[in-house]
Amino acid sequence: MTERDEATGNDGKNRFVDWFRSADWFDPFNLTFWDIAPTIQMHIDKAVVARSYVTGSDEHLESRPEVLLTSPGARSGLAMLLRRGEEQTELIGWWPFTTEGVQLSVEVEGVDRDATGRQGIVHGVVGDELALSWYDPLYAVDGSAYAPGARLEMALTGFAHDVVYGSAPPMIIEPGTRAFDNLTRGIGREPPDGPIEIKMEGMAAVMPIPDAPPNYYEVRGPVTSVEPYTGWLFDRKAWAVRAVVARIGETNNTDIELELLITDHVLGSRPPPPIGSDIAAVIRLQGRIWMRSAPNRR
Repeated sequence: MTERDEATGNDGKNRFVDWFRSADWFDPFNLTFWDIAPTIQMHIDKAVVARSYVTGSDEHLESRPEVLLTSPGARSGLAMLLRRGEEQTELIGWWPFTTEGVQLSVEVEGVDRDATGRQGIVHGVVGDELALSWYDPLYAVDGSAYAPGARLEMALTGFAHDVVYGSAPPMIIEPGTRAFDNLTRGIGREPPDGPIEIKMEGMAAVMPIPDAPPNYYEVRGPVTSVEPYTGWLFDRKAWAVRAVVARIGETNNTDIELELLITDHVLGSRPPPPIGSDIAAVIRLQGRIWMRSAPNRR
């Protein structure tokens, strides 16, 4: 995959209106994209200028018309991208963000950028096996580090839009389905007469969601830690829940965890999932650069 100036689908249409301005950005907080609009000036008044996690500077302010602000501080909340003009300042977009997450080493494969070049969805691989795509909320200041082939340490977090947890029910595969045929082909004996039951306890999986932006996933896996999230997220209570979502390596002996930010709105009346329970969640994956890694020597 190579870097492109705009994200396009098979029909050649620009997808960034859907990817970056979809109303469900703020679903985990019981808000819509447009609910935030009347509060923008308040957030601008409280905002700080985003600094690069790669260089530690804000030199981008001197050479670019765009400026990235984060409110109410640099840790979490609302990010806002503005373009300064001679006569007025234009607000390009806004989105929720956090700078925390599970640290993973990733090799960059490519980036889909919007027309301004200041927003991007990054595609990379963890451990040469697990392909992931994430939105970097700080891409406007750190986008230059995402060269194809670069190895970066990322802090990745999934904002949870839907969550189910508990004892995972078994998967039932009925005779006559393609999945049944694939499982029973070449087993050397007659296939069973009835459905196949596959136990799902402890299963770990990351599955892209069809017809959704590439950083949307359904993830499944056992919960390994649960902590209250203390950053500001639109006056919502939230929990940072870590779960094993993949197992990689020749013998699948390397666990890959992701951090899921789950709000009280998403949980409803339920408590946060307990450690050891199986969780299934729909997430929007985001990440920011933790640090540069050594060059890839493969």
